[in-house]
Amino acid sequence: MSGKKRKYLGLKEEFYSLKAVVMGLKQSLESPPVKFLAAGHVDTVGGGLTQEISIPPVKKPMVALAKICKQGASPVTVVACTCGDGKITVTFSDDPSDDHKVSYLICYS
Repeated sequence: MSGKKRKYLGLKEEFYSLKAVVMGLKQSLESPPVKFLAAGHVDTVGGGLTQEISIPPVKKPMVALAKICKQGASPVTVVACTCGDGKITVTFSDDPSDDHKVSYLICYS
């Protein structure tokens, strides 16, 4: 293969790689921005692996994030957090009793 042809192929590869970066940037700029609906802290009530937190404007396709922000006497972790109509449901690894504090954030696009 001649030097000119190799140089041309190298430039062609660079062009396609740059084009992919630009297309990815364009797509991320065109995608709808993430909006935040609510955030807060609640105390756990205990008595089971799940706790429902009532937040009236929440709907199913929204995304909820939750984490333990203050551990109580028995260590637990947040296993899942899902949105329902008017509420989020936080699932714990064990019964959190009533001495933990959970932070949550709800967002949508």
